[in-house]
Amino acid sequence: MQLKLILCASLYVLCLFGLKAQATIYVAPNGSGNGSSWQNPSSIQDAIINAVANDTIKLKEGTYTITATLEIDKTLFIHGGYSGFGNTNNPKVHKSILDGGSHVSILSMEYSSKESIINGVYFENGFGSNSAGALSIYGQDVKVRNCVFRNNTSKSTIGSGAIYIRANNILIQNSRFEGNRVIQSGDPNNVTGGGAIHIRHIDNTIIKNCKFINNMSYYPGGAISSWGPNSKIENCSFKNNHSKSIGGAIYKSFDDLTVENSVFQGNTADVDGGDIYNNNDPLNVINTIFRDNKAEYNAGGLYLKASEAYLSRVIFDNNQAMLKGGGMYTNFDMVKIVDAQFWNNKAGEGGGAIYNEGEMELSNINFIGNNNTAFFVSSDSSSKIYNSIFYNNTAIQSQTDANSDIEVQNIGSTIYLIL
Repeated sequence: MQLKLILCASLYVLCLFGLKAQATIYVAPNGSGNGSSWQNPSSIQDAIINAVANDTIKLKEGTYTITATLEIDKTLFIHGGYSGFGNTNNPKVHKSILDGGSHVSILSMEYSSKESIINGVYFENGFGSNSAGALSIYGQDVKVRNCVFRNNTSKSTIGSGAIYIRANNILIQNSRFEGNRVIQSGDPNNVTGGGAIHIRHIDNTIIKNCKFINNMSYYPGGAISSWGPNSKIENCSFKNNHSKSIGGAIYKSFDDLTVENSVFQGNTADVDGGDIYNNNDPLNVINTIFRDNKAEYNAGGLYLKASEAYLSRVIFDNNQAMLKGGGMYTNFDMVKIVDAQFWNNKAGEGGGAIYNEGEMELSNINFIGNNNTAFFVSSDSSSKIYNSIFYNNTAIQSQTDANSDIEVQNIGSTIYLIL
């Protein structure tokens, strides 16, 4: 009996001085209370300051004017989309908007914010001069779900119009990125792009079920700039993104990237790679469509440079390069493509579908209706083609006796056709 009393007393002391139950803090745009209820809501600034680790913050619908960057230095669960009555949220109907007024970066997740969740929040009109326009993530295992990032801007050398990712194991899911941009920095050295997202030297980033629309970067990567091992983009769509440099939708600097079950349409680059520019290291593209994309120089769809690449179940349709490689351009690569369709792609100087300057192996490919020679094999390159169909392609008009399907430069290049 005495032992039971001692244990109960010890637990009571711990509850008084050492433990605090997880709390819910209610927040409204004009809130000034202690956040104990929707009738007594807090401001968002006070809620973040007063919360303790593992608290939940619920945001009522409306616009929150952010005049100084919000900093989270603990694990918090922030949910938007509440009407101000009850505990059911609907972010599409009840929009909780954090508005940076085109003057400040909106939110920074510090190193101690690990395992936090941001769900159902709108980030609009953020501006970063030395950071991301909307959200900087330094804490590991953070999840961003069901959010909208719209019209955020970065002038920083790290790019990141909407999100800067500088921590491992980050998940961006079911979110929309629209009209975000990286503008020209005052420092011309070591600048990076990523009109919506920049992934920087970290592992295991997953971007899943997201839409990227009308994002722009002055530097590489109109929507995403990726540099981190084991990065994955799954079930995403990229539409009408633009880079004034290379990689209209995605620029990958180094480390491996997998793109799967995604669609690229209407993306453009002022130089190379209307959709993706792969600078180095492995790239895997699976079950993905490239349609109506354009580069002013090479590779209307995909530019591969000094890397290994594997493509399976891909479609390149009506892409255009003003110079070489309407669908794809490869430069000193080892590329394997299996089960692909190249339809109606165009290139001004050859390789309407593919311009190859590396090592390439193709299996089960249909080349149909591509112009200026569907498959162009450059000097000192090697190609193997298995079980593939060439139909209704046109030849390079500037070259006498050019072949409409395959053209091989004579200097050190080889090609093997195995039907």
